[in-house]
Amino acid sequence: MDSFKKIERYCFALAHYTKMSLEEKWILIRESFNDIECIDRDYKVLDQQKKLSAQKKASFFEFEADFEYKAVQFELKQKDISWCSFFEETYPKMLREIYLPPLLLFYKGNIDWLNRPAIGVVGARLCSDYGKAAIQSLLPELIQNDIIVCSGLAKGIDAEAHRQTILNNGKTIAVIGTGIDRSYPISNRRLQDEIGEHHLLISEFPAGTKPLKHHFPLRNRIISGISQGVMVIEAKKRSGSLITAFQALEQDREVFAVPGPIFSPVSAGTNELIKSGAKMVTSAQDILEEYPYIRLKK
Repeated sequence: MDSFKKIERYCFALAHYTKMSLEEKWILIRESFNDIECIDRDYKVLDQQKKLSAQKKASFFEFEADFEYKAVQFELKQKDISWCSFFEETYPKMLREIYLPPLLLFYKGNIDWLNRPAIGVVGARLCSDYGKAAIQSLLPELIQNDIIVCSGLAKGIDAEAHRQTILNNGKTIAVIGTGIDRSYPISNRRLQDEIGEHHLLISEFPAGTKPLKHHFPLRNRIISGISQGVMVIEAKKRSGSLITAFQALEQDREVFAVPGPIFSPVSAGTNELIKSGAKMVTSAQDILEEYPYIRLKK
């Protein structure tokens, strides 16, 4: 078996292995395949002094030896779930740039959309009518300029962003914190099914994965990672939406924020982002002018 076929098998097995952190998985890849040029080129950010213990390696190798690749892949195909690894050409270029990107992406839909201009849209789960109105006002012009709307399929702003994109005949990408075959929240099941069938649904978690709390910050880094910028519409002072905004800054993405009423708790976070240097958005043009390479439609 050549090195690239072997590394593909490793990625697939590691995605299903739960006893290592993502950093540890990347260290294992680096140590096992240091002859592959892109490991050193793309992963100088990894602490070269960090090593895996013999015990951790042995534990994975034992798991990998018993892992039923063909059976798991057959089950995924039966569920119409596709996948790609970091080392495949179909892997999104922008996501390669982030620190510790997913080794494997599971998806339903058109994976090529991950290499097209996209804006992440995130915000409060308990959004107000003002937040919904902001989405209805801002998204149509972005969609008319062939910008894909990316969000996390949570309640509130996320779900509204997906719905309005679909209603306006746009393209939307949903990044979820569970397996592709699970729905969270359950109230968004129909929306998730529609996105998987007609748009793009992605996750770094294998089929069957439950909605664990620590999965959602990981999901958020993918939303910002595949987007040229992230727009926050309504967020409390401490919220997952702000985590996504900070991750976007770390990934050298633009951060946009829609201002809100000073007495509204769900506008406190967005107003604070603006005070801290995020670009205030009151029209779609505020976003479009940051991307001159996108041909604006009049």
